[in-house]
Amino acid sequence: MATVAEPRSELHNITIVLESTAHFHARDGSDVQVHPGAYHVSLGPDGDLALGAMQKPERHGTVLRAFGIWHPFRLTAPLALSIAAEHDRLHLVLLLPGGGALQSTGSLRPAARLADTPPFVTPHDLAQAIITRFPGPLPKYHHPFNAATVIAVPGIRPWGTIDPGSQPTSFAPGSEPPNWIGATVTACAATPGIACPGLGTSVPRNPPTSEPQLVSTTSVSIKPVFSWVGQTVELLVTAQVVNTGGKMRYMTWTDMYQQVPVANGPFTFPGVIVATGTPPPNPPPPGQRTWAEETASDFTSPSGRGPQIEFEFRVNGITGAVRICEYLTHYPGGAPELRCS
Repeated sequence: MATVAEPRSELHNITIVLESTAHFHARDGSDVQVHPGAYHVSLGPDGDLALGAMQKPERHGTVLRAFGIWHPFRLTAPLALSIAAEHDRLHLVLLLPGGGALQSTGSLRPAARLADTPPFVTPHDLAQAIITRFPGPLPKYHHPFNAATVIAVPGIRPWGTIDPGSQPTSFAPGSEPPNWIGATVTACAATPGIACPGLGTSVPRNPPTSEPQLVSTTSVSIKPVFSWVGQTVELLVTAQVVNTGGKMRYMTWTDMYQQVPVANGPFTFPGVIVATGTPPPNPPPPGQRTWAEETASDFTSPSGRGPQIEFEFRVNGITGAVRICEYLTHYPGGAPELRCS
């Protein structure tokens, strides 16, 4: 049970707020009214849900009949959710680490008859509630989960799809893409004498002429499973950066793009960077390949394989899906291709 000594963030994570009076069942089937206010939710006597007024969180307070259910999400601490449903139903759910959960279902209508066995929330309902529980990518309180794995669980369907265009552009001088937020260095290994920037170093996408970039871009479509209207949707793309015209250096940058959808349905991030070359500022000597051709050559391997590009989307900072693609230049003589599994 939560106590006043628990950190504020933990109390926040097991707190629900009711804006209207709701009617639930006690274990004996009698009506229980829960009035508007903030309540912390805990595991009560006999496996029921206990609501405690926030002014006195050390008390069990009101006890509601609850049903044990299961959830597929990875949690590090309990998480309480309030989920509105059709016919003025209201589900109160306490998710527990390890996959267990308790659900109590009530009604916002005083005369409504509550079923002995209520309709149960689905993983879809819970995933949307988790995302909207923490608005914004930088929540005020600590998440009771790892945001990268809480809903993007291996073996469980992703909560949306990532569909990059399969025909990226040829390498050309780059500039800041639409919806771009920033980019950081995420990996680097180089031959002796070549410096690597520190991991996490910010890198520009509208660099000075003394530090040109050549980029290959494509559009990326995101199709949500549920409504993300008004939520912050981020696309993170981790792609290879080659040291065009210089000594060997393997490096990846992660670019972040952001939108707040205003309508349901698929939406697109245009001009997403999937490969980068950093050539010298001066043109190559006469008779040699252009820097764009040199960059394409640097991405080409006699093995016929290309570097992996990782696409990840997040909603309010929570990872919804990850997709890995392979970038193939088909140089010389062919057009670039993004091959996704």
